Amino acid sequence: MCSLLFSACVPQAFEQVDFRSHLTQEERKSLAGGKTVDKVHTSYWRFKPRQIYWQGPLLAKQDSSGKFQFTPYGTWIGYYKSGAVRDTTVYSAKAKAWRVRFYQENGSLYVVTNTVPKTVNGRPFSESQDIQFRNGNKLDTVLIRRWGCFQNDGKTVLDEQIEFDASGRRKAVMKIK
Repeated sequence: MCSLLFSACVPQAFEQVDFRSHLTQEERKSLAGGKTVDKVHTSYWRFKPRQIYWQGPLLAKQDSSGKFQFTPYGTWIGYYKSGAVRDTTVYSAKAKAWRVRFYQENGSLYVVTNTVPKTVNGRPFSESQDIQFRNGNKLDTVLIRRWGCFQNDGKTVLDEQIEFDASGRRKAVMKIK
């Protein structure tokens, strides 16, 4: 997964370790028996063990080689150490796409990121777009950034396009719900 806001996103390698470490013995037995486990995953801040870091629904499977496969779905919520909502991520299972809404600690909207997987020359590719808002006002954009990367190596390969408009307003073609 490629992202503009690395500090607010969880790198994919960490996700896998985090998901695996939170499997119970019962869940591991179910997975070893070929069943799929559907659970709500919850992680806590490392130095504030009672404060949730992120939480959301997760499907877990074990492949024929014994490796765990995790698929987040639905709505995930990430939190600041203060307990305020940091981001909400909505996964679209049908499109295998996701939308992340990042918030400032005071609750105002900061950035919306849309990511859509594609295939380019037979390789999995993610195309993303960020819309950053001025002072939490979703009618007033600071910039729009588009980029893409191959999922295997994570290197950005599309030229990013950063668009500023003089009035700070979104172009009519951009639609945020």
